[in-house]
Amino acid sequence: MLLLLAETLALASSSGTCDIGALAADTAGLRDLDPPQRVAAAAGAFEAACRGYGRVLEAAGDISVVSPERRRAMDLELGAKSDRWEALCPNGRRALRELARMGYGPGREHLWDTCDLGSQPVLSGVTRQEWVTHLDGMLILPLEAAVVLDELAADPPLRDLVIRGMLGLPPAKAAPAPVPVPDAVADVGELDDASSLDDAPTLDDVLSELPAPVPAPAPEPVLAPVPVDPVPPDPVDDPVDDPVDDPVDDPVDDPVEVAVPDPEPIVVTPRPAPRRRAPPAVRARFKDDGQAEAKWSQASIAAGGTCVVRIRVAPNGRMQKLTFLECPDVLQSDVQAAANRSKYLPANDGDLPVAGAFRTKWTVGESG
Repeated sequence: MLLLLAETLALASSSGTCDIGALAADTAGLRDLDPPQRVAAAAGAFEAACRGYGRVLEAAGDISVVSPERRRAMDLELGAKSDRWEALCPNGRRALRELARMGYGPGREHLWDTCDLGSQPVLSGVTRQEWVTHLDGMLILPLEAAVVLDELAADPPLRDLVIRGMLGLPPAKAAPAPVPVPDAVADVGELDDASSLDDAPTLDDVLSELPAPVPAPAPEPVLAPVPVDPVPPDPVDDPVDDPVDDPVDDPVDDPVEVAVPDPEPIVVTPRPAPRRRAPPAVRARFKDDGQAEAKWSQASIAAGGTCVVRIRVAPNGRMQKLTFLECPDVLQSDVQAAANRSKYLPANDGDLPVAGAFRTKWTVGESG
């Protein structure tokens, strides 16, 4: 059974791919964002650059657009259905249920200790303090993304950058280069492989080969000072000592102006904005004028608001699943009915229709 599961996971991973160059470009500006924006940007870049990983990419795409409060629930929902999370943390689903009872802050600490996450290679660039204290970061999505990127043999610095971004952390600082330490041991000659310690030169042998010390020069005698008679003041008015108006402009007395060249202008090249790439396949979508208008009830009209959903479309063009991302409870039944009446087009991979998902919204008082 375990062998069958391993083969199934291997086939699933072999069908996925990521555009590593696009992922690196889209995550280059994570350092300049605050933690909530950093989480959204890292998740969105991962979802845009990769394909073929189903649930984890859907979760990354949803987390990149919903509010920070809604992200936590979606992240924990991903862990409740994830085989990768269960492989990283035995009894991981039970640990997530315990986290829900303990609260998000203490629960993060409990999860780190219970699952021994500090020993996981995929979290080698994250400390326990970072994991526990950064409450804006996700828990399950970074681990899922790390496993995917390891399967694709992505560079560890890029993997750590994506993981830290999803955790709300800035990029890790580069370790300083080691300072070379000079060898303080004198070279007394190499011993060949056949020699023993008995054949090595002794300290007396080494000292005997050193040059004789040079004697220090004798100190010079210190002469006593010779008394000098004081010079009497000069009664004659010496014109040299008097100030004289010099009619000639003496260049020595004038300040010298030195021409200082203007500094070279500093050219600052702006960092290019992170670019987002659409996945290679054409996404699922509504047909032209296919989004049905919602028939709002009196309760929905009184409440008002917007309902954001994700719709998964089967290859035959039928709605396969409707997920409410951010939607007041009072609006959900009206939106469900409108989604059922809508008409869809599946995703397209070349000439082949495939299942796909897209996000859309219905707003009270507006057309669909």
